[in-house]
Amino acid sequence: MHARHSAFSSYNYYYYDYYGSALKQQITHDVISYGAVGDGITDDSKAFQLAWKAACTEGSDIVNITFTVPSGKTFLVSPTSFEGPCTSRSITFEILGKILAPERSAWTWENRRVGKWLSFHLVNGLNLIGNGLGQIDGQGQSWWGNGGSGFARNISFSEINFIESDNPVIIDQLYCPHKTCGDQIRIYLSSIIT
Repeated sequence: MHARHSAFSSYNYYYYDYYGSALKQQITHDVISYGAVGDGITDDSKAFQLAWKAACTEGSDIVNITFTVPSGKTFLVSPTSFEGPCTSRSITFEILGKILAPERSAWTWENRRVGKWLSFHLVNGLNLIGNGLGQIDGQGQSWWGNGGSGFARNISFSEINFIESDNPVIIDQLYCPHKTCGDQIRIYLSSIIT
């Protein structure tokens, strides 16, 4: 049985136990239902935060909680932190559309963690999936052409498990690890912590 529920139109799926009592098994929080536009121009950060708060505080009696970024749309998201701890046992962060960072000139830092665009803190049981459809575009090209030493440092990944992942890191730019690269962007990766 499928029911649509809540002020923000999350999707609830109910299953019934042996005695006919409804058990909530799956709830999906789609960012569109929380006000996201997905036109690549409007800042959808607030809708992402509202959907995250709803998913994070859903409760431990729910088996599957999904935060969904739907396909066919581009969501402009300013620096955002998805904070825990959550009352939910686990949350699936499903990216089927495109999440787009603002260009460097548009970044604002009020009340945000400097230097981080999308971050998750104190969240246990987080599953990040894209099913080959989702894309996260950090607008790197707007940062790399602005001087600096020409290579990234202190990149760290902690407590991340890739399960059944094909090509988990895809970089879609032309890179060159040498100083004589012409128009290509010089990137040198070292000391990557996994």
